[in-house]
Amino acid sequence: MPNYLSVVPGTADLAGGVASTQVPQASPGHLARPRITALVEQSPQSRLVVVTAPAGTGKSAAIAEWARGLDSPVAWSEAARSDASAWHACLVCLETLGVTAPASPRRRAGSADLAATIRAAPGPLSVVLDGFDAVTPADARLLDALVHHAGGSLRLVLTSRSDPLIPLYRHRLEDTFVQLGQHHLAFNDEEASALLTLMGVDLPAASVRQLNRRLEGWPEGLQQAGRVLAADREEALTANETVRRASGINEYLLAEVLDGQAPDVRRFLLATSVLEVLTPVDVEEVADASGVRILGGIHRLNVFLRAMPGRPGCYRYPSFFRDLLRAQRTYESRIPSVPPQRETPGPTSVSASGDRVVRPAAQPYGVPLLVEPLTPKELEVLGHLQDLLTTEEIAETMFVSVNTVRTHVRNILRKLGVSRRYAAVRLARELGLVAVNR
Repeated sequence: MPNYLSVVPGTADLAGGVASTQVPQASPGHLARPRITALVEQSPQSRLVVVTAPAGTGKSAAIAEWARGLDSPVAWSEAARSDASAWHACLVCLETLGVTAPASPRRRAGSADLAATIRAAPGPLSVVLDGFDAVTPADARLLDALVHHAGGSLRLVLTSRSDPLIPLYRHRLEDTFVQLGQHHLAFNDEEASALLTLMGVDLPAASVRQLNRRLEGWPEGLQQAGRVLAADREEALTANETVRRASGINEYLLAEVLDGQAPDVRRFLLATSVLEVLTPVDVEEVADASGVRILGGIHRLNVFLRAMPGRPGCYRYPSFFRDLLRAQRTYESRIPSVPPQRETPGPTSVSASGDRVVRPAAQPYGVPLLVEPLTPKELEVLGHLQDLLTTEEIAETMFVSVNTVRTHVRNILRKLGVSRRYAAVRLARELGLVAVNR
C-alpha cells in the first residue's frame, strides 16, 4: 500500500474482496459538529463536494466526521502524506475500493472506461482528497470528467486552502455540487461554548460570545485560547487579554498562513494590513497596481479576509489576523534590506596613465544577512534538519503535523535562499543559526 494512504480495514465487499475504507479516527477532544455534516448532505445527489478555507478552520476534521457516518465505502488520501498528484491519489483511492484504472487513465477513452467501471460497482463510492492545495489544470479536468461520467456512482470530496481549478458551473447547473467555505466552518457561539467545556473551561455565555466574536469563530484560535483559559483558571481574562496571551495563535498564523503565501501575496498582506477596509483605491495607494490585481483574485486564496456586505470588491481582515500582520510588518521594517559590507583591498595593477590602482576584492568581507529572519519554530526545525531527522520524525518530535513541518522547511529554504536541506544546514552553520557541534 502506498505510504500516503493510511488505510483502516473496512467491511464493504467489493468485487469479491474486502474494500479498505479510509477515514481518520477522531482525535482526543474532538467536538462533533452535526451541523457541518448536514451541510455536506444538503444535496444528497451531489457528486462533487469542495471545502475551501484557510488553515486551522477544521476542514479535515469536519469531512472525516461526515465520512465516518457513511454506510458506503470511502477512501481517503491526505496530501501531507503524499508527493503524488491529485489525479494519481484519486486512482489509488479507487483501487483500494476495488476499481482498477485502465492502462492509460489519462487518455479520454481510459477515463471513460474508468467511469464505466465505477458505475458497475455495487453501490456508490466516495473518494476524499484532503489538503490538495495545488491541483494542476490537467488534473482538474480529469477529475471533473471522471465525476461527470461516473454519474451518481462516485462522490468526490476535495478539501483545500485555495479554490480548485475544476470548472464548477456544470455541477451547479446540474445541482450536483456542494461548496463549503470559511463562514460555514466558523464556530457559532453554541459550538464555541461546547468546545471550551470539552477543554475544561467554564465561561459565562456572554464571555464565550465575546471571545468567539474576537476570533470570528476560527476553530484553531478557539482551541489556542481554550488552552490559555484552562491554564489560568483563577484569573478572569477578557477576550482581548486571552487572545494576546495565546502566543500559539500568532505562531500558527505566521507559519501556516502568512509564510505559506507566494512572495507577492505575502508582501500584499503586510502592506495592506494598515487599512481598515481594503478597497481598490486604497490598496493601490499602499501596494501599487499589482496590489489591485491581487485584490481581484484574493478570494480564491482563502486567506483570512471578509467580504464587506454591500460593497463588492471590498474586504477587511479579522482583527486577530490584522494584528499579526501589523506586528510582523513593523518587525520586518526594522531589518536592513541591504547587508552592510566592507571591502578588503584587492590586488593592485597599473593603469594606462601609469597610476597604481587598487582593484576591489572579488568577494566582499562580511556575512550575508537573511532574506527574512527565521521564526523560533523554523530555527527548531533547522536544528532537527542538522540532526538528519526525516519530515515525519520532526513532526513527531515537535508534536505537529507533517504538513506543518513541510511548510517550515519551505520557508527556511526560501529565507536562506537555497534549494536543498543540506545547503540550508551548511549556510545556517556559517551564519551561526545552529551550533556546529550538537
